[in-house]
Amino acid sequence: MIEFDNPLRSLTRTISGSHVLYLYEDLRHYIDSAAAYALTCLNQGHRILIIENDYCKKAIERKLAESWIDERLEHVHFVDNFDFYQKHGEFQGCLTRKHFESIMRPFLEEEISIRTWAHIQWKPQPHIEAKLEEFEVMADCSVKEQNLISVCAYDAKAISASLQTSLMRSHEYLMTDREFIVSGLYRNPNSERVIHPSMALQEKLLLEHKQLLIDKEAAERANRAKDEFIATMNHEIRTPMNGVLGMADLLAETTLDGDQAAYVEIIRKSGSSLLQIVNDILDFSKIGSVRESSPEEPVHIRDCVAEVADLLQAARLGKDLALDVNIEDDVPETLLGDPHPIRQILFNLLGNAIKFTQRGSISIEVSLLPGSEEGRSRLRFRIADSGAGIPRAHWRKVFQPFYQVDGGLSRGAEGTGLGLAISKKLVERMNGQIGIEPSPNGGTTIAFTVELGEFPSRARPGGSSNGPQAEA
Repeated sequence: MIEFDNPLRSLTRTISGSHVLYLYEDLRHYIDSAAAYALTCLNQGHRILIIENDYCKKAIERKLAESWIDERLEHVHFVDNFDFYQKHGEFQGCLTRKHFESIMRPFLEEEISIRTWAHIQWKPQPHIEAKLEEFEVMADCSVKEQNLISVCAYDAKAISASLQTSLMRSHEYLMTDREFIVSGLYRNPNSERVIHPSMALQEKLLLEHKQLLIDKEAAERANRAKDEFIATMNHEIRTPMNGVLGMADLLAETTLDGDQAAYVEIIRKSGSSLLQIVNDILDFSKIGSVRESSPEEPVHIRDCVAEVADLLQAARLGKDLALDVNIEDDVPETLLGDPHPIRQILFNLLGNAIKFTQRGSISIEVSLLPGSEEGRSRLRFRIADSGAGIPRAHWRKVFQPFYQVDGGLSRGAEGTGLGLAISKKLVERMNGQIGIEPSPNGGTTIAFTVELGEFPSRARPGGSSNGPQAEA
């Protein structure tokens, strides 16, 4: 059972006698506190004796029935409080104490661990407050002698302030509907005076804490299952698919007639498409699984852009598209951060631009944003193409996972709809933003920002450091 320390649990665990005075004002809070005390005792393997009137007894039983099975409720023993305190007519402390000790004797003789809760009530009679004061002094002695833990509950509105003060001298602890404290008037105070929540609130906090731990364990199990799924996908699907593509490439190099060559090409294209879908899903899943901080290593922005442009050069030239790269002079040559997500974002965005542009050109711009914090630099990347463009109504939706502007079977380009969602996650991990900007001349323009650290002895480029420009 999940537990955490609090005064109530420490109190009910101890074997030495502890006497608690409970001055309640609201009967609903009283019921909650009594049930919470009983539940705590049951949780720790104790039995509980509750001296209570019939109305409160039924209310406490209903509370307990919500949390415990019937078998455990057999460990809760009720005694009618009016009969208990007035068994001999008017309230008489000595006789009531002896009656209490006789009820407790069978439990103590059999060494059964038991805690008590007593709701003190009485009928109008002369000198009742003096009798209560005398009784509680005797009750404190019994609690100490028998190593019990006992709560004595009084309706605070039914007794005078002077009696409340007197009762604090015979009870080690004082509890109200909202607090649980060490009694400052107890004749042998030996504990630090600290204010704690009431018993009912402590039990509520305990249950909330348990639920948080349960939710945390469930989330951790889900993450482990997700990591196992990613590993399985990586090995069980990607590896054989690479084998299929490799054999298709080898088959394409053999002597084939026209129909056979067409069949092999279909295998290669379908396999490549499926492999790309698997890769996108794995990339998207791994981003959510990464919980460690990003590494701090030198980032060469111009090299990142050039590497991505080189990787996608064959696809771009296959469609006869021009590429213009413009990196502003004030962009530092070297920064600190993680270059891998920057390359992946550029790869996704430039790949989309090539995929959805049939003719014309694509441009990449990189600039340094002003107003960055000391020791940090914010860069702005802008990728524009002359393709069909994205309708404004879809500008926000395209960054959602698996969303596609044209999701039908007749769409002109293949894909999973994960590229922009992956890019958005990576950008946000680098304290940046991503979005679509208006394009006066048509096409699509996507801009994003990232935050990187300044390199200790960074050297700014002396002149224009543009990448490949206006390549045909």
